[in-house]
Amino acid sequence: MIPPFQGHLSTVGFADLLQWMELNRRSGRLIVMRGRDRRVIDWKDGEIAYVSGSQPRDRLGVFLKRTHALPQATIHSLLARNFTSGTNLTRLILEGHHDTMNGLSRRVEQLARRLLFDVFEWRDAVFRYDPSRPVEKILRIRLRLRPQALTFQAVKEIDDARRHSRRRTPAGFREALFERDALDARFWNVIERAGDALEPGDGRRLFREMLEFADRLRRRLGRIEALRPIHEDSVALLREVLKRRPVDTSAVAPIAALDPFLTLDLLVLANSLVVNRRRSVATAGEALERLGPDPVTVLVERLAASEF
Repeated sequence: MIPPFQGHLSTVGFADLLQWMELNRRSGRLIVMRGRDRRVIDWKDGEIAYVSGSQPRDRLGVFLKRTHALPQATIHSLLARNFTSGTNLTRLILEGHHDTMNGLSRRVEQLARRLLFDVFEWRDAVFRYDPSRPVEKILRIRLRLRPQALTFQAVKEIDDARRHSRRRTPAGFREALFERDALDARFWNVIERAGDALEPGDGRRLFREMLEFADRLRRRLGRIEALRPIHEDSVALLREVLKRRPVDTSAVAPIAALDPFLTLDLLVLANSLVVNRRRSVATAGEALERLGPDPVTVLVERLAASEF
């Protein structure tokens, strides 16, 4: 099994990293991080299978809404299934016949190019490649440009953007989590503060256990569930609401008032396409109004399902 590989873009350039992944026909997940900003690049046999970002503007759902590819209500309904099942949003779009394979591939490729071009401006970023991460290749994203050509295009777009507008310097970034250098320093700092004598064998064992724990925690943070299961009595009440069609969304509000998890789930879904925080909704009533009947019905059905 190939161990994870990580480093700094100041040492290994992004173009070189892409070329290494391509030439060696790598599969797995490559994550590039600059503080709170992150790019996730999934690879399958040396080809990019999917690209996503951590900022709200980088989400596929937001992109589909902004480009008017799908109605907002449809996107919210698909996200309700995505959040509660873990099924890829792209697969849900195709299975629901909301777009064609070629059409969705073009849209996803357009978003992927923008997200990749951004990284060429990152100098203070770190990367981590996990070859053990399983990747499902659903779309035909044809990013077949050589890294040199991709770099040329990215530089050209950056120069064009700078001519038209002044880009603000990002501020307030946090350090990336669990980098190897920081883990080494913190481990020995804790050992020193403990003040107990440590045999070399015990030190190596504890250090190895700490690295394994950090790796498990890193993976866990990367797949935090968006929605929470609701209380059993709420499930019973929602099932009663579902018996009457069309579903009366106003009947969901009193149930949410008694269940904070249901309120949270409504807020998460209602704000999933929000880029500007000032436009977020803050109450269950506002969330129900923004979502509308169809997305609320899908969400209620999913939350009340026995498998969730």
